[in-house]
Amino acid sequence: SRGRMYSSFGGSLQKLQVEEEQVAASSQPPQDLTNWGDAFKDAIQKLSIAEAAQDTQDRGMVLPGRERERKQISSFLRNAIRGVASGNDYDDSVRSKSSTIFIAGPPGTGKTATVKSLVHELKNDQYEGILPAFNFVSVNGMECRSPYDAYVKFWEELRREKLASQDAVHELENYFCGDGEKTNSVIVLLIDEIDYLNTNRETVLYNFFDWPLRATRARLVVIGISNTIDLPERLQPRVQSRIGGTRCNYQAYDVPQTIRIIKSRLGMSDESTPRYQVFDEDAIKFAARKTANLSG
Repeated sequence: SRGRMYSSFGGSLQKLQVEEEQVAASSQPPQDLTNWGDAFKDAIQKLSIAEAAQDTQDRGMVLPGRERERKQISSFLRNAIRGVASGNDYDDSVRSKSSTIFIAGPPGTGKTATVKSLVHELKNDQYEGILPAFNFVSVNGMECRSPYDAYVKFWEELRREKLASQDAVHELENYFCGDGEKTNSVIVLLIDEIDYLNTNRETVLYNFFDWPLRATRARLVVIGISNTIDLPERLQPRVQSRIGGTRCNYQAYDVPQTIRIIKSRLGMSDESTPRYQVFDEDAIKFAARKTANLSG
């Protein structure tokens, strides 16, 4: 069927390499099979999740179709790193909006990729003196054996010291909210999959989103990412007041956005066309419709 033809990449490549007539039947003029095969392999590599993740995290690639969300998160991070509206003259609700953000949406919609792409951009601005210095730390709740391991991972990233969870939370409390000398440190913490950090008393989530409000020694900016849009409403009121200050919701990709993403990955923009167009327009539209129908 047509679906199998465009999804079974390995089998298609083998056929195309040994059956020259299939190349001749494509939308492109017959080309040297070795070069076309290399182009096919390169296209598949560019469409892989690993390659896309590397492009966003290491090269700062901007995700097509996420311009609005990127603009909102960028504005939040720039203001938070500069310390805009985070002084002691502001009440808790203002400080919450200026130092914490909750990002939610279906899996695979570019939440984490947007943040890591922005951090790459902001680090470049830091090196050029446009932004104050900041440290970026990422913790994934899914990778924690228990919610309390998030304390351990966070402290280990900050101080290169591994402690038991009860000791780590004590050190973190003192690091941000203790009575010691104030520092100029700015820590941007990304907590991905924060659903996994929920406990019966909800103390882990509360602490991570409460420290930015009470910080007296070092400033903490927290980005929480979840697949559950209404997660704050499911929590206790005291946690809601901390986690829901600023929100950015992601929607599933629609068909036009998915087409833009595929073409962007393949270098098929309006300004440029690859030498070997591996997939024709119908194939791309078909894949976009299938993806959008599943989840976006």
